[in-house]
Amino acid sequence: MQKKSQKIAWTLLFSGSIAFGGLAGCQGNAAGIHPVVAKSEEPVGETDSRINPSWMYDILVAEMLAGRGDFVNAYHVMMRVAKQSQDVALAERAFNFAMSGYEPRGIEQSAALWRSLEPTDATPWRIGYIMALRAGNLDDALQNWDAYRARSEDSLATDLKNAATQIGHGIEADIALAFFERLHQRHQGEWSAGYVYGFVADHYQQHELAVSILEDVVSRFAVDRDVYFALINIYLEQDWYERGLDVLADYIAEHPDDWTMQERYARLEVRAQRFDAAEARYQRIVKNNPQARASQLSLALLLLDRGDFDAAIPHFHALLRQQSYQDVTNYYLGLIYQDQSQNSLARQHLDRVGEGLYFLDAQLILSQLDFDEIGLDAALQRLAALDAADPAEQLKLWRAKGSFYSQAKRWHDAAAVYRQAHAQNSELLPLIYAYALSLYNAELFTEYEAVVKQAVLNNPDEPDLLNALGYFYAEKGINLAEAKELLDRALEIAPDAFHIIDSRGWLAYQQGEFELAEKLISQAWSMQQDEEVLLHLIKVKWALRKFEEAEALWQRYHHQYADNEEVQNLLIKLRADSKKSATP
Repeated sequence: MQKKSQKIAWTLLFSGSIAFGGLAGCQGNAAGIHPVVAKSEEPVGETDSRINPSWMYDILVAEMLAGRGDFVNAYHVMMRVAKQSQDVALAERAFNFAMSGYEPRGIEQSAALWRSLEPTDATPWRIGYIMALRAGNLDDALQNWDAYRARSEDSLATDLKNAATQIGHGIEADIALAFFERLHQRHQGEWSAGYVYGFVADHYQQHELAVSILEDVVSRFAVDRDVYFALINIYLEQDWYERGLDVLADYIAEHPDDWTMQERYARLEVRAQRFDAAEARYQRIVKNNPQARASQLSLALLLLDRGDFDAAIPHFHALLRQQSYQDVTNYYLGLIYQDQSQNSLARQHLDRVGEGLYFLDAQLILSQLDFDEIGLDAALQRLAALDAADPAEQLKLWRAKGSFYSQAKRWHDAAAVYRQAHAQNSELLPLIYAYALSLYNAELFTEYEAVVKQAVLNNPDEPDLLNALGYFYAEKGINLAEAKELLDRALEIAPDAFHIIDSRGWLAYQQGEFELAEKLISQAWSMQQDEEVLLHLIKVKWALRKFEEAEALWQRYHHQYADNEEVQNLLIKLRADSKKSATP
């Protein structure tokens, strides 16, 4: 059809070359108000070959406004011309301005005009179903989808995937899920319909629904790799490792050279603690694909975690040549060499860790080396130079400082630091234990009891907290009935914990039940030859007047605890106490 739209569209193509010269003076007033655009005075008939000067002027103004970034006003001007001229190209141009200006009403109106002028064009119908979804109108969305599909030259799979890419643009979860569920129901024989439905469900955090749909798809169809890739990513994100290993086993076996999937499958194996299989898979990936740096790092970390430092070190050194891996590699090499007491090498690598993710942790290890080699003041000086970027880093600094004070047996200082940390992180169990230990050793028993009692209230099934309070009461000879309840409950939860068995035996000793005490503490000693358990066992046997057995225990084991003054002087004290009690 030969229409006036052809000349107007032709004029539009060249408007950029003349608009800014011919209209350079039309800048509006100081307040930024644009000049009023004249309306058409002489409508052009369907067969009129002339170009209406008013339309041309409006087109140039719209383009000028768009050039300045004022897309909303450009849309309004261009939309008026498009309505008057009934020109498809101008309707599409108005739509583009509305999109650039984020004008939802304009997008909808210009797309509707575009559809009415060019009903065979698929694009405005695609816009129609997207806008209907944004408006929350499921029925309109489905009708526009049907109209779009009837005109689209792309495959159903392509159109479904393109539709799924729109879900993050202002479409509510309920309407998006309902739309893709309906498409899935309509196209039961098309794997891509299930794929995009699962993709959308995962996007809206409906992970179980997503996996169920995708698992059904791979069980019924020969599908693209994308489906398996989507599945394995969900398994990793949700820690559904056993499920993922089972579902993806056949694909992994049939595609040994799909290195990305092989690498992710190895991650699932690590999380499932199938370390031998994961290590073998990572080794094969690295051997066949030398550029697989992430896999090489994962392999090195796995070997490190398994304690195979000699095998891990070459992989870390290979990664040192890669700029993006230098910080992480230097950090872990520093850890390894510190563990091997090669402190000079550890310092070399840790000092090379730059500002970023691993910097603070590297500095904390260096501060431990300072403490070990130079002393407390050097370690504290390094910590003082570090800034905490967030609460998590501040907690690390507090815990490091508290640890150094504890190692130096400056218990009051340690308690002061842990008190600060606990005020901001009262639910963190490792911090509670460190804080409680410092309070106990500082003999701040009232505060110790308050802290541990509150922790027990917050964590009633934490056996070590129950033990910490129960043993404290048993050691001090107070609240023994409550101590029994606490320790019995702890043993129900952790019946094989030697230190809790020892605590319960020590409570029996404090209550004068020496036979029960001997039975329990002997059991704890058979499980773990701990110095505190040895002290208790010797004391119990002495109380039972099994003097020879008590002395034999001391003679056999006291050399193992040369730094424990109480162990070394135990028999002297017991004999002295016996003489005192025997003296009338």
